[in-house]
Amino acid sequence: EFDTERAIMLDQHSRETNEISDILFAMDQNFQEREREAKSDFQSLVDEIRNKDMEEMHGLRHQLTEKFNFYWNAFEQARKNYQENNAERKAAFEELKEKDDKSAQEIDFQMRKLQRISENIAQLKSKMASNAKENEQRNRSIKEERERMLAHLQDLKAEMNKLRDGERAKLTKMTVESNTAIKTMKSKVEKVKNVITMAEMCRRLETEEEKVLPFYASSLTEEEQQDVESAIQEQPYEKLSLIMHEFTSLENFWKRFNKVTLDKLALDKEKQTLVQENTQLRSLLKQYLDGISVNDEILSQVNPLLVVNNRTNVNLNVPVSDPRVRRPVPQTVVEAATHSRQLKLT
Repeated sequence: EFDTERAIMLDQHSRETNEISDILFAMDQNFQEREREAKSDFQSLVDEIRNKDMEEMHGLRHQLTEKFNFYWNAFEQARKNYQENNAERKAAFEELKEKDDKSAQEIDFQMRKLQRISENIAQLKSKMASNAKENEQRNRSIKEERERMLAHLQDLKAEMNKLRDGERAKLTKMTVESNTAIKTMKSKVEKVKNVITMAEMCRRLETEEEKVLPFYASSLTEEEQQDVESAIQEQPYEKLSLIMHEFTSLENFWKRFNKVTLDKLALDKEKQTLVQENTQLRSLLKQYLDGISVNDEILSQVNPLLVVNNRTNVNLNVPVSDPRVRRPVPQTVVEAATHSRQLKLT
């Protein structure tokens, strides 16, 4: 039964397959015929449209050529007018365009430069951050060292102020002493000037002998002179001897000074003697004048004219007759230079 059904189904399948093949063949023939008709219609329509289009295209081309020539001439005229009217603007535009190109290049260069700078800034920031971490401890130690140095500086400043005050006091003292020394030196200079002036005045009053022999000869014997020289050469021990030994170079000065002192003393002594002699002479003159006058007052006093037993009550001790105060007879001394000049004149 299965085979029978299978045979029936196969037979039916083959019949249906043949029918379908016939239908497909008929449809294919029908479609080919319609295609040929459609192609012929299409070809004729295409030829018709092509011919029509070619005619229209020739007409349009002629019209477009005329319009193109018209518009081209108008465009050329407008272009000429535009160029004539905008030549300066075009030149300015070209210049601005060139500047714009340069500016664009400069902007590009600056942008690249800014980018490099930004990269450098970023690198520096990162480096600064790392350095900040590294140097934080160092800064802390430096800060502590700075505080110690400030404290030490304060100590040094206080000590320096103390030393400055001491030096200021020393400077003040030295200034006062310097002013005192200057005043003393000025007084000594004035004294020296006075001494020099007096020396010049005394030089004018010197005799020829004093000018030739300003220092008197020593009155010591040779033995005494040798003793003095040996004593000078010995090393002094006492303070006064040391001081005297330092001023041995002033020996000639002291000689002249001593000579002048002795002359002054002699002149003072002679002046005193002359004053005393003058006083006695005035007294004798008064007694003489009183003696030649006669009145009660004079007679009541000592009178040189009243002589009793060859004696008078008046002291007639005239100092001129006393050899102790008798003045030596002046002798004229002629200097050798004066005598030679007199001989030359004669």
